[in-house]
Amino acid sequence: MRRWKCAVVGLAVVVGMVGAPVVAQAGSTLCPSAKACIYVDPAYVGLLGYKSGNSALVNVSSGADNKTSSWENKTAYNGAWFEGVGGSGKCWNMGSKKEVGSIGWPNYDKLTSWRTTAGC
Repeated sequence: MRRWKCAVVGLAVVVGMVGAPVVAQAGSTLCPSAKACIYVDPAYVGLLGYKSGNSALVNVSSGADNKTSSWENKTAYNGAWFEGVGGSGKCWNMGSKKEVGSIGWPNYDKLTSWRTTAGC
């Protein structure tokens, strides 16, 4: 009976580990140290691009435009992303040492330009 209980507990632990999200580690693996990164999918999947801290405002490439669903900012600088070209449209803060594993609806897939020189 004792072996049976141990087997059930062991199986429960393994099943629990399989279903557990590993959000921050996935992003940390893809995003270089001291960079800000944007991703195509939630949970830091599909790196679209990255930049250093204190980087000027730029528009993303056409391949990355309106595709960002998560981001992380490992820099010492606050940053921001915008829904429009050249910093136009709605602005969203990307705080220093912060991350968002899933940009909520209806705001995901709207990043068009971004910077790491200042927040909004």
